[in-house]
Amino acid sequence: MNTSHIINQLIEAENELKEIKAKLKKLENCEPEGHLLIRTNKNTVQYYTKDTGNKYGQYLGKDKQDLVKALAQKRYNHLLEDAAQKELEAIHRCIQELKGCSFNPTGIYDDLPDQIKQFVDTDMAMSPEEVEKWQNQYFELNHPREGRDEMTTLNGEKVRSKSEIIIADRLRHYNVPYIYEKSFDEGWQGKYRDFPDFTCLNRRTGKTYYWEHCGKFDDPKYTESLMLRIQRFANHGIYLGSELIVTMETSQFPLNTNYVDKLIKRYLV
Repeated sequence: MNTSHIINQLIEAENELKEIKAKLKKLENCEPEGHLLIRTNKNTVQYYTKDTGNKYGQYLGKDKQDLVKALAQKRYNHLLEDAAQKELEAIHRCIQELKGCSFNPTGIYDDLPDQIKQFVDTDMAMSPEEVEKWQNQYFELNHPREGRDEMTTLNGEKVRSKSEIIIADRLRHYNVPYIYEKSFDEGWQGKYRDFPDFTCLNRRTGKTYYWEHCGKFDDPKYTESLMLRIQRFANHGIYLGSELIVTMETSQFPLNTNYVDKLIKRYLV
């Protein structure tokens, strides 16, 4: 587990919460005085405003609906601010705890007595048998293969573009198990049957990722098709930046190999 990565994610969440609190703080200048009270009289809901100088509250009739709305929003905003503050405090505590931790398998192994090092297996990645089981779980349908040029990866797959060769060969370089253009399993329901460009496995965590490459990002129709695919993925719990990796290129800005390497290191190794 990459501790620094977790800390960075917590810092991002912390910054988002601080922005929310700052917006709520600005709204306080426009808030009306008092607090909203709700009473029921013969199955009729009645609203009152109460402040420190008013024991029973002032009735807010239909002509005071704007004030009712403002007081209701005020209550919500204050509750939201309190919740944001509690989460900020929890995040701060987590960051401080994690900064004092160091997950270093190499260092732990080095500190072991020499007499037992020979018996210790430090490779926590999935076994070849587990990887094979993962590769065999996917269900493939016959699907159109028009537009496919005779471009071959180092693993022998026939792919559609030079950029897909780059992605496939970099995955191979980092020993990332992948499957090219396999459909989702048989549980995938709906009008469309999607074939992600690459289905990848992080051997260390056992998590499956899907990699889509948009080779014509300067083509509006092609880009629209990609956006629809991303939405369909999300409908099945596969989200961009989490389980879904997307790369893009245009005729003027081809796929960058260094960027592909960074994505592989970030998600897949």
